[in-house]
Amino acid sequence: MKKIYYLMRFVLKSPLRIGNGRHELSDSDLMLDGRKLPFIPGSSLAGIIRHRSEQICGDKTVIDRLFGVIKEADDSNREMVIIPSAVLIGDAVIRDDAAAEKVYISGRDGVGLGEWETAKKGAKFDFQIAETDQEFYSVVEWTGNDEQETSEITKVLEPVLKSFIATGMSAGARTSRGYGKFAVDVVKKTFFFPDELDEWIGFNAYAEDAFKQGTALEGRQLKSESVIRIEFKMKSTFSVRVRTARVEVMDDGSRPDAMPLKDFKGNPVIPGTAWAGVFRHQMHHLLRDTGVEEQSPEMNAVDRIFGMSNVKGEMFKSSINFSETAIRIEDEKNQRLTIMRTAIDRFTAAPRNGALYTNMVYCGGKGELIIEFEADALTSGQKALLAACICDMHTGLLTVGGQSSVGSGLMQIERISVNGTDKTADMEASVSNGAPLNWLEVAENE
Repeated sequence: MKKIYYLMRFVLKSPLRIGNGRHELSDSDLMLDGRKLPFIPGSSLAGIIRHRSEQICGDKTVIDRLFGVIKEADDSNREMVIIPSAVLIGDAVIRDDAAAEKVYISGRDGVGLGEWETAKKGAKFDFQIAETDQEFYSVVEWTGNDEQETSEITKVLEPVLKSFIATGMSAGARTSRGYGKFAVDVVKKTFFFPDELDEWIGFNAYAEDAFKQGTALEGRQLKSESVIRIEFKMKSTFSVRVRTARVEVMDDGSRPDAMPLKDFKGNPVIPGTAWAGVFRHQMHHLLRDTGVEEQSPEMNAVDRIFGMSNVKGEMFKSSINFSETAIRIEDEKNQRLTIMRTAIDRFTAAPRNGALYTNMVYCGGKGELIIEFEADALTSGQKALLAACICDMHTGLLTVGGQSSVGSGLMQIERISVNGTDKTADMEASVSNGAPLNWLEVAENE
């Protein structure tokens, strides 16, 4: 018999949105522990790990033994069957030595947009988030014999943990839109019984030096995953806007009517929801250009991979994930601009009364967009359509943020890779001479 412990360290790379079911401070308040610090319940981690395990292992008996199951009595089983979990997964918490003032909790607004990027009625809401860079720790404990270790640990649990190390893990709400993305490190420590019983009795898994003599696991990406990394620069002004109610007063005492969404470090942000919206819209646009009708199977298939609910009330989770992007600004003073504009009366050429509008924007900067999906989640045609959208992003036909119809939100791709393979030349060939849009498909087999 043996016990195996894993210390999982999570570094938050995008805002964590995990609600507690209350709406006292927002429409969705953040889940906090007794210290008023954000955490991820062990039950949520167990669900994430189990879901990934089911993707790896087709043996339901092993999964049930590893995570536990309750089988209700039915015609085939006269009595209820309860199988306890062989693995215990603790909450992911911030360590006690982390001062509460170092944890940043802020609020964000969300709104649903229609076809012409106007707000949908009744689609406005706000929610709390935990900002990035915070570290969380969870301990995973497994008990079993050598035979069980081979079937449950070697073939299932460790491949899952290694896949998280390689590509990260997402937790909480709206993970397909960039929220709750974590970088993961895992350290392993094993105790053999009865030889190491005394050492195990004195072991405190949550002590800071408990895994000092442990073995760090190395990451390994699952073959079924596709990860696209796009490094780009902004070629024009841009802004995913926040309205007046939440903007700060500037140094000169002015208060713009709208300003860019920013993270707690002050970097302008393009959320995953915005990326998903512009890519979905562009896919629809490209299909229309080829003569595809609105209610066609092709249009419905695009809606389905982005997540939708249809007229029958069926819900489909998004099959494609978009990261949040923080734009790196080198010169805040010269790259942040305040633009004042007003509507002009077409008869008198005079400014319209009450039509003055002040908008803060940024100009230039660099960022990274990460797009992830399961290899079989998209057809070859849909991958070609996604590749076409990426080409449009490079040429300025796909823009992001407000005022895109008047020149804002233009981007240029500097490098693109698929599963670690550089595809910049393939993308540029598709743009310049119409080379086939199959470089997303090819990369999966390399």
